[in-house]
Amino acid sequence: MSAFRIAARALSGAVLLLFGIAASQAWAQAPAPFPAKPVRIIVPFPAGGTADVFARAMGTFLSNDWGQPVLVENRPGAGNIIAAEAVARAPADGYTLLLAPDPVRPPIRCSTASCPTIRRPTSRP
Repeated sequence: MSAFRIAARALSGAVLLLFGIAASQAWAQAPAPFPAKPVRIIVPFPAGGTADVFARAMGTFLSNDWGQPVLVENRPGAGNIIAAEAVARAPADGYTLLLAPDPVRPPIRCSTASCPTIRRPTSRP
């Protein structure tokens, strides 16, 4: 073997070794466990209602499971827009959650062949 080939193999081996060390260092740095700070659940309904009770029960369960406090904040009004805006303005880090009802769905448009038929009773009991 020529001296050039020996030097090229040694250099390629050193480069691969450095890439391997760099890759192992990158894999060794795991992200911080979630959650690392308190989590907020924003409820768009007044305190004491069914949604509030559900959010507080869920918050207690998650707090016990995660080991971090879960805060429930009620922001009623304006057809849930106040709470939705509060969540939209919060940092996008996953620490602010919105407990919202199902969204209003637009009507489904389909042809008569593919639409399910709704049978109405013909007589009343």
